[in-house]
Amino acid sequence: MFRVPLCFSPVFSPMSLSHDSSGQSPFLRSPTLADKEAEVLGISLRSEQVMGSIKGMFGSVTMTLALMRQFSDELRNYWQTDRPDLVIVDFLAPCAGIVADELGIPWWTALSSPAFVEVRKGTPSFLGSWEPPKTVWGKCRDAVGRSLVRTFKRIVFHIFRKQIQSLGFKSIYREDGTERMCSNDVILGLGIPELEFENEWPQAMRWLGPCPESPVFDHPAPQYETGKRYILVSLGTQVPWAKERAKKTFREVAQLLPEYVFHFTLGNADLKEP
Repeated sequence: MFRVPLCFSPVFSPMSLSHDSSGQSPFLRSPTLADKEAEVLGISLRSEQVMGSIKGMFGSVTMTLALMRQFSDELRNYWQTDRPDLVIVDFLAPCAGIVADELGIPWWTALSSPAFVEVRKGTPSFLGSWEPPKTVWGKCRDAVGRSLVRTFKRIVFHIFRKQIQSLGFKSIYREDGTERMCSNDVILGLGIPELEFENEWPQAMRWLGPCPESPVFDHPAPQYETGKRYILVSLGTQVPWAKERAKKTFREVAQLLPEYVFHFTLGNADLKEP
């Protein structure tokens, strides 16, 4: 039997995918942080904007690192008694990869947003939606931007070094310059490079192609009218404060573009509000 736990965030619950001779591949849930569900959801589903508030951002990082410490301890105990063959780690739960390293277990990174990984050449993320350069000066801007991103990460690491090092991170970067939060063996990029800016991706990057499958929920399917064009708007599963603002904005946009029908998803199947 070949067992592969899938460690995802923000719920931090590993799912074990087992393959045996029967050909079946059941998912077996192994709950972690069972007593911290409210804290986890409190971080990912905050009703107010944290960006711009030093106190709010500091509090969120502190809470997240504390949860990761407990998550690491629980994973370590779990895998010592039920050792997997390979671990696939969501890029937002990198502490699982560190635990796997500690126990000598191979691990890969699952990267749903390829823009989050650093590149050695090309336009960096996190700096206000920069577009690829068209001049030499633009390339110089990108180089400065990449340096700024790395410097910011090092500053954050220094501020929270005690908590981060307790998770097993000796530094943000390896000796070869790659990020420790990502596997040095395989990074599973959920997408296609043609949709990304031209960059020099890490050697470990493996593109999986389009991922069109969606979770199945007991909800009525949208109704479509002949002759109409449809646009799906999504802000993901978090930042509820931004969704309230976006709903108002796209209601106004819909009035200006009557030839289009906008479908806005709140990213939560339990919400009944249209």
